Amino acid sequence: MRPSTPSPTVRRAAAILISALLLGVFAFVATRQTAVAQDTYTVPATVTAGALNVRNGPSIGSARLAVIFQGAEVTVIARNDTTTWVQIQANGIPTGWVGAGNLDYQDFTNPLPVTATTVPFGFINTGLANFRTGPGFEFGIIGTLPLGTAIDLLGRSPGSGWLYVRTEGQVGWVGSATVNTTLPLGALPIVDPGPLPTPSAPTAIPATIFPTPTATFTATPIPPTPVDPTASPVPGTPVPTNTPGGPILPTPTVVLEPGSARITTGALNVRTGPGIQFSVIRLVFLGDVVEVIGRNSDFSWAFIETTDDGTQGWVSTFYIEFIIPPPDDLPILP
Repeated sequence: MRPSTPSPTVRRAAAILISALLLGVFAFVATRQTAVAQDTYTVPATVTAGALNVRNGPSIGSARLAVIFQGAEVTVIARNDTTTWVQIQANGIPTGWVGAGNLDYQDFTNPLPVTATTVPFGFINTGLANFRTGPGFEFGIIGTLPLGTAIDLLGRSPGSGWLYVRTEGQVGWVGSATVNTTLPLGALPIVDPGPLPTPSAPTAIPATIFPTPTATFTATPIPPTPVDPTASPVPGTPVPTNTPGGPILPTPTVVLEPGSARITTGALNVRTGPGIQFSVIRLVFLGDVVEVIGRNSDFSWAFIETTDDGTQGWVSTFYIEFIIPPPDDLPILP
Protein backbone atom coordinates (compact mmCIF):
# COMPACT_ATOMS: atom_id res chain seq x y z
CA MET A 1 0.00 0.00 0.00
CA ARG A 2 1.52 3.36 -1.07
CA PRO A 3 1.67 6.10 1.57
CA SER A 4 -0.71 8.96 1.00
CA THR A 5 0.73 12.29 -0.23
CA PRO A 6 0.14 15.32 2.10
CA SER A 7 -2.36 17.73 0.76
CA PRO A 8 -1.20 21.21 -0.42
CA THR A 9 -2.80 22.75 2.65
CA VAL A 10 -0.75 20.57 5.02
CA ARG A 11 2.45 21.32 3.10
CA ARG A 12 1.81 25.07 3.30
CA ALA A 13 1.16 24.86 7.04
CA ALA A 14 4.39 22.93 7.59
CA ALA A 15 6.37 25.48 5.59
CA ILE A 16 4.91 28.36 7.59
CA LEU A 17 5.75 26.60 10.86
CA ILE A 18 9.35 25.95 9.81
CA SER A 19 9.74 29.58 8.69
CA ALA A 20 8.43 30.85 12.03
CA LEU A 21 10.85 28.62 13.92
CA LEU A 22 13.78 29.87 11.84
CA LEU A 23 12.79 33.51 12.38
CA GLY A 24 12.61 32.91 16.12
CA VAL A 25 16.09 31.38 16.14
CA PHE A 26 17.49 34.31 14.13
CA ALA A 27 15.85 36.85 16.45
CA PHE A 28 17.26 35.11 19.53
CA VAL A 29 20.79 35.09 18.10
CA ALA A 30 20.53 38.78 17.13
CA THR A 31 19.32 39.69 20.61
CA ARG A 32 22.19 37.82 22.22
CA GLN A 33 24.68 39.51 19.91
CA THR A 34 23.23 42.93 20.78
CA ALA A 35 23.41 42.15 24.50
CA VAL A 36 27.03 41.05 24.19
CA ALA A 37 27.83 44.17 22.19
CA GLN A 38 26.27 46.34 24.90
CA ASP A 39 28.11 44.48 27.67
CA THR A 40 31.43 45.03 25.91
CA TYR A 41 30.84 48.65 24.88
CA THR A 42 33.97 50.76 25.43
CA VAL A 43 34.93 54.40 24.88
CA PRO A 44 38.40 55.69 23.88
CA ALA A 45 39.48 58.73 25.92
CA THR A 46 42.47 60.97 26.65
CA VAL A 47 43.65 62.19 30.06
CA THR A 48 43.28 65.98 30.38
CA ALA A 49 44.46 66.43 33.98
CA GLY A 50 48.13 67.07 34.63
CA ALA A 51 48.41 63.99 36.85
CA LEU A 52 45.51 61.64 37.50
CA ASN A 53 45.21 59.03 40.27
CA VAL A 54 43.95 55.60 39.24
CA ARG A 55 42.18 53.96 42.20
CA ASN A 56 40.88 50.49 42.98
CA GLY A 57 37.32 51.75 43.48
CA PRO A 58 35.05 54.60 42.35
CA SER A 59 35.74 56.96 45.25
CA ILE A 60 38.38 59.40 46.48
CA GLY A 61 39.08 57.24 49.52
CA SER A 62 39.91 54.10 47.55
CA ALA A 63 43.52 52.96 47.40
CA ARG A 64 45.68 54.46 44.67
CA LEU A 65 46.94 51.95 42.12
CA ALA A 66 48.87 54.19 39.74
CA VAL A 67 49.24 57.73 38.37
CA ILE A 68 48.76 58.60 34.70
CA PHE A 69 49.55 61.89 33.06
CA GLN A 70 48.06 64.39 30.63
CA GLY A 71 47.78 63.04 27.09
CA ALA A 72 47.69 59.34 28.06
CA GLU A 73 45.31 57.23 25.96
CA VAL A 74 42.88 55.03 27.92
CA THR A 75 39.86 52.81 27.24
CA VAL A 76 36.78 53.44 29.38
CA ILE A 77 34.94 50.19 30.13
CA ALA A 78 32.39 51.01 32.87
CA ARG A 79 30.96 53.77 35.08
CA ASN A 80 29.24 54.28 38.40
CA ASP A 81 25.53 55.09 38.64
CA THR A 82 26.04 58.87 38.46
CA THR A 83 28.87 58.81 35.87
CA THR A 84 31.13 60.71 38.26
CA TRP A 85 33.68 57.87 38.14
CA VAL A 86 34.65 55.65 35.21
CA GLN A 87 36.66 52.45 35.06
CA ILE A 88 39.57 52.46 32.63
CA GLN A 89 42.19 50.23 31.07
CA ALA A 90 45.57 51.43 29.79
CA ASN A 91 48.92 49.96 28.91
CA GLY A 92 51.26 49.44 31.81
CA ILE A 93 48.79 50.03 34.67
CA PRO A 94 46.15 47.92 36.46
CA THR A 95 42.49 48.34 35.57
CA GLY A 96 41.09 51.00 37.90
CA TRP A 97 38.81 54.00 38.42
CA VAL A 98 39.33 57.72 37.76
CA GLY A 99 37.21 60.86 38.13
CA ALA A 100 35.05 61.14 35.01
CA GLY A 101 35.73 64.87 34.60
CA ASN A 102 39.44 64.29 33.99
CA LEU A 103 39.06 62.66 30.57
CA ASP A 104 38.29 63.87 27.06
CA TYR A 105 35.95 61.29 25.52
CA GLN A 106 35.64 60.34 21.87
CA ASP A 107 32.07 59.12 22.36
CA PHE A 108 29.10 59.49 24.69
CA THR A 109 29.52 57.58 27.97
CA ASN A 110 25.92 56.69 28.86
CA PRO A 111 25.92 53.33 27.00
CA LEU A 112 28.72 52.15 29.33
CA PRO A 113 27.60 49.48 31.79
CA VAL A 114 26.99 50.62 35.37
CA THR A 115 29.06 48.45 37.72
CA ALA A 116 29.24 50.54 40.92
CA THR A 117 27.22 52.95 43.04
CA THR A 118 28.19 56.44 44.20
CA VAL A 119 30.07 56.70 47.50
CA PRO A 120 29.48 59.89 49.55
CA PHE A 121 32.64 61.77 50.49
CA GLY A 122 33.96 64.58 52.65
CA PHE A 123 37.09 66.52 53.60
CA ILE A 124 39.01 67.09 56.82
CA ASN A 125 38.36 70.68 57.91
CA THR A 126 40.93 71.04 60.67
CA GLY A 127 44.72 71.12 60.82
CA LEU A 128 45.15 67.51 61.96
CA ALA A 129 42.39 65.01 62.76
CA ASN A 130 43.12 61.81 64.68
CA PHE A 131 42.31 58.70 62.63
CA ARG A 132 41.25 56.04 65.15
CA THR A 133 40.43 52.33 65.25
CA GLY A 134 36.99 53.03 66.75
CA PRO A 135 34.45 55.78 67.53
CA GLY A 136 35.86 57.19 70.74
CA PHE A 137 38.91 58.66 72.44
CA GLU A 138 39.58 55.33 74.11
CA PHE A 139 40.41 53.74 70.76
CA GLY A 140 43.93 53.71 69.40
CA ILE A 141 45.20 56.25 66.87
CA ILE A 142 46.09 54.86 63.44
CA GLY A 143 47.51 58.17 62.29
CA THR A 144 46.56 61.79 61.64
CA LEU A 145 44.77 63.28 58.63
CA PRO A 146 45.81 66.81 57.59
CA LEU A 147 43.53 69.62 56.46
CA GLY A 148 41.87 68.89 53.11
CA THR A 149 42.30 65.10 53.17
CA ALA A 150 39.61 63.47 51.02
CA ILE A 151 37.68 60.65 52.71
CA ASP A 152 34.87 58.26 51.79
CA LEU A 153 31.93 58.33 54.20
CA LEU A 154 31.03 54.70 54.97
CA GLY A 155 28.97 55.02 58.15
CA ARG A 156 28.51 56.70 61.54
CA SER A 157 28.22 56.03 65.24
CA PRO A 158 24.70 55.93 66.77
CA GLY A 159 24.90 59.56 67.89
CA SER A 160 26.66 60.73 64.69
CA GLY A 161 29.56 62.01 66.78
CA TRP A 162 31.98 59.79 64.90
CA LEU A 163 32.24 58.83 61.23
CA TYR A 164 33.49 55.57 59.77
CA VAL A 165 35.63 56.63 56.81
CA ARG A 166 38.14 55.41 54.25
CA THR A 167 41.17 57.18 52.84
CA GLU A 168 43.80 55.69 50.53
CA GLY A 169 42.20 52.29 51.14
CA GLN A 170 42.57 52.46 54.95
CA VAL A 171 39.39 52.46 57.08
CA GLY A 172 38.97 54.03 60.50
CA TRP A 173 37.05 56.61 62.53
CA VAL A 174 37.25 60.40 62.86
CA GLY A 175 35.22 62.90 64.85
CA SER A 176 32.33 64.22 62.76
CA ALA A 177 33.15 67.80 63.80
CA THR A 178 36.43 67.54 61.87
CA VAL A 179 34.73 66.68 58.55
CA ASN A 180 32.87 68.69 55.92
CA THR A 181 30.41 66.31 54.26
CA THR A 182 28.40 66.26 51.05
CA LEU A 183 25.22 64.92 52.65
CA PRO A 184 23.40 64.94 56.03
CA LEU A 185 25.07 62.67 58.58
CA GLY A 186 21.75 60.97 59.29
CA ALA A 187 21.76 59.56 55.75
CA LEU A 188 24.78 57.39 56.59
CA PRO A 189 24.25 53.87 57.99
CA ILE A 190 25.05 53.18 61.64
CA VAL A 191 28.14 50.97 61.94
CA ASP A 192 28.81 48.71 64.93
CA PRO A 193 32.46 49.21 65.92
CA GLY A 194 32.61 46.02 67.98
CA PRO A 195 33.66 45.72 71.63
CA LEU A 196 35.57 48.48 73.36
CA PRO A 197 39.30 47.97 73.67
CA THR A 198 40.48 46.34 76.94
CA PRO A 199 42.70 48.76 78.83
CA SER A 200 46.13 47.30 79.49
CA ALA A 201 47.49 47.15 83.04
CA PRO A 202 50.11 49.78 83.78
CA THR A 203 53.68 48.52 83.85
CA ALA A 204 55.45 49.14 87.13
CA ILE A 205 58.71 51.04 86.73
CA PRO A 206 61.18 50.37 89.57
CA ALA A 207 62.36 53.49 91.29
CA THR A 208 66.05 54.32 91.15
CA ILE A 209 67.48 55.97 94.26
CA PHE A 210 70.36 58.31 93.55
CA PRO A 211 72.63 59.60 96.30
CA THR A 212 72.20 63.24 97.15
CA PRO A 213 75.31 65.09 96.03
CA THR A 214 77.00 67.44 98.49
CA ALA A 215 77.89 70.74 96.91
CA THR A 216 81.10 72.53 97.86
CA PHE A 217 81.24 76.26 97.20
CA THR A 218 84.35 78.39 97.04
CA ALA A 219 83.78 82.13 97.23
CA THR A 220 85.78 84.14 94.70
CA PRO A 221 85.80 87.92 95.28
CA ILE A 222 84.75 90.01 92.25
CA PRO A 223 86.66 93.28 91.96
CA PRO A 224 84.56 96.42 91.42
CA THR A 225 84.38 97.83 87.91
CA PRO A 226 86.19 101.17 87.73
CA VAL A 227 84.10 104.17 86.65
CA ASP A 228 85.58 106.82 84.37
CA PRO A 229 84.42 110.14 85.87
CA THR A 230 85.04 111.95 82.56
CA ALA A 231 82.86 109.63 80.40
CA SER A 232 79.73 111.11 78.82
CA PRO A 233 76.46 109.20 79.05
CA VAL A 234 75.50 107.34 75.86
CA PRO A 235 72.15 108.50 74.43
CA GLY A 236 69.42 105.92 74.63
CA THR A 237 68.82 103.71 71.59
CA PRO A 238 65.25 102.74 70.68
CA VAL A 239 64.55 99.06 71.23
CA PRO A 240 63.37 97.40 68.00
CA THR A 241 59.97 95.74 68.25
CA ASN A 242 60.25 93.55 65.15
CA THR A 243 60.95 89.81 65.29
CA PRO A 244 64.47 88.42 64.74
CA GLY A 245 63.46 87.44 61.20
CA GLY A 246 62.63 91.01 60.22
CA PRO A 247 59.90 93.61 60.72
CA ILE A 248 56.36 92.46 61.34
CA LEU A 249 54.35 93.10 58.19
CA PRO A 250 50.57 93.31 58.14
CA THR A 251 48.86 90.08 57.07
CA PRO A 252 47.00 90.57 53.80
CA THR A 253 43.25 90.11 54.11
CA VAL A 254 41.49 87.97 51.52
CA VAL A 255 37.93 89.15 50.98
CA LEU A 256 35.63 86.24 50.13
CA GLU A 257 32.40 86.93 48.30
CA PRO A 258 29.19 84.87 48.43
CA GLY A 259 29.75 81.88 46.18
CA SER A 260 33.45 81.54 47.04
CA ALA A 261 34.46 77.89 46.78
CA ARG A 262 37.56 75.75 47.24
CA ILE A 263 38.82 73.13 44.77
CA THR A 264 38.83 69.69 46.43
CA THR A 265 40.69 67.54 43.91
CA GLY A 266 44.30 67.51 42.81
CA ALA A 267 43.70 69.08 39.38
CA LEU A 268 40.35 70.11 37.91
CA ASN A 269 39.50 71.00 34.32
CA VAL A 270 37.90 74.38 33.63
CA ARG A 271 35.83 73.87 30.47
CA THR A 272 34.07 76.03 27.90
CA GLY A 273 30.68 74.51 28.75
CA PRO A 274 28.83 72.49 31.41
CA GLY A 275 29.86 68.98 30.39
CA ILE A 276 32.84 66.73 29.76
CA GLN A 277 32.25 67.02 26.01
CA PHE A 278 33.41 70.67 26.09
CA SER A 279 37.05 71.61 25.60
CA VAL A 280 39.43 72.44 28.48
CA ILE A 281 40.46 76.07 29.01
CA ARG A 282 42.91 75.56 31.91
CA LEU A 283 43.40 73.68 35.16
CA VAL A 284 42.76 74.72 38.77
CA PHE A 285 44.33 72.83 41.65
CA LEU A 286 43.60 71.51 45.14
CA GLY A 287 42.95 74.37 47.55
CA ASP A 288 42.52 77.06 44.88
CA VAL A 289 39.71 79.50 45.67
CA VAL A 290 37.27 80.41 42.88
CA GLU A 291 34.07 82.45 42.74
CA VAL A 292 30.91 80.73 41.50
CA ILE A 293 28.95 83.23 39.40
CA GLY A 294 26.46 80.94 37.64
CA ARG A 295 25.24 77.38 37.28
CA ASN A 296 23.38 74.98 35.01
CA SER A 297 19.79 73.93 35.71
CA ASP A 298 20.53 71.05 38.10
CA PHE A 299 23.67 72.64 39.62
CA SER A 300 25.84 69.72 38.53
CA TRP A 301 28.15 72.27 36.88
CA ALA A 302 29.17 75.72 38.12
CA PHE A 303 30.30 78.72 36.08
CA ILE A 304 33.32 80.10 37.93
CA GLU A 305 35.86 82.88 37.82
CA THR A 306 39.40 82.18 39.01
CA THR A 307 40.88 84.55 41.58
CA ASP A 308 44.40 84.54 40.11
CA ASP A 309 43.76 85.74 36.54
CA GLY A 310 39.98 86.13 36.19
CA THR A 311 39.52 83.18 33.81
CA GLN A 312 35.86 82.19 33.49
CA GLY A 313 34.62 78.70 32.69
CA TRP A 314 32.73 75.65 33.89
CA VAL A 315 33.72 73.07 36.52
CA SER A 316 31.94 70.05 37.94
CA THR A 317 30.39 70.83 41.34
CA PHE A 318 31.45 67.34 42.44
CA TYR A 319 34.95 68.76 42.96
CA ILE A 320 34.24 72.08 44.75
CA GLU A 321 33.32 72.95 48.31
CA PHE A 322 31.64 76.25 49.15
CA ILE A 323 33.40 78.43 51.70
CA ILE A 324 30.55 80.95 51.58
CA PRO A 325 27.20 79.72 50.14
CA PRO A 326 26.18 81.27 46.82
CA PRO A 327 23.32 83.77 46.70
CA ASP A 328 19.80 82.40 46.28
CA ASP A 329 19.42 84.21 42.95
CA LEU A 330 22.56 82.65 41.40
CA PRO A 331 21.76 82.83 37.68
CA ILE A 332 21.05 79.67 35.66
CA LEU A 333 23.09 79.95 32.47
CA PRO A 334 22.30 78.20 29.19
